[in-house]
Amino acid sequence: MAIIHGESSVDDGLIICLDAGNPKSYPGSGSKWYNLADSNDVWTASNGNPSWNSAGYFSLSADGAPAYTWNGKPSNYYNFVTGTAQHTVEIICRPSVTRATTLFNFFMADGQRAIMTHVPWVNNNIYYDVSGCRAGDQRINWSEPASGNINVLNRWTFRCRSNVTPHRQAFRNGVERRNSGGNSTRAATWGSGGAVLGGYSQNGNTWYGRIYEYRVYNRALTDVEMDQNARYFKERYGVG
Repeated sequence: MAIIHGESSVDDGLIICLDAGNPKSYPGSGSKWYNLADSNDVWTASNGNPSWNSAGYFSLSADGAPAYTWNGKPSNYYNFVTGTAQHTVEIICRPSVTRATTLFNFFMADGQRAIMTHVPWVNNNIYYDVSGCRAGDQRINWSEPASGNINVLNRWTFRCRSNVTPHRQAFRNGVERRNSGGNSTRAATWGSGGAVLGGYSQNGNTWYGRIYEYRVYNRALTDVEMDQNARYFKERYGVG
């Protein structure tokens, strides 16, 4: 999908690639953000033209910008594997404040969370929910020091595997921060609720900070593939 200074990223299973620094994904103006992995998938800003910086990022309610979320197609449009919850999500972002909102959402048929993260919640906790909310087979969370998160650029990786323990893992710059231990993971039933980046549809709160790149895979990347992406992100953004 991308080659930066000789480092290529993993394409296999990539279903969403939104890249604020690539003119093929965002041409520098307008309210449309184009998915490089699917030419039929165009994400739309919720509040007109977003605040974009030529350094390759969007400011969502940060740096004096208005409130925005990015809205994609229904969650069941994306080619997730039916009967499993397996996925990998990677995002380069820099939160500016703690806030009662989510960074990204996909929804199940019953309206519950298929994939959701708080990065971070108001208590500085990071939450990663799969196929529901709060139960041991749905959520992992931990306290992330503000000094390593607020106004700090990070690569966050959230990986869910269906047949390897631990099933769910969360990483910051390639270092595992928390996993689901011996807990299993419920299979997701993908629904019609729209995919959202940078906000929480249930309470209208917008995530505050900068978003550079957002990647979603419909499978769990291997450790080797995560290392490959880490080299790409490190070369491009200085974090990996």
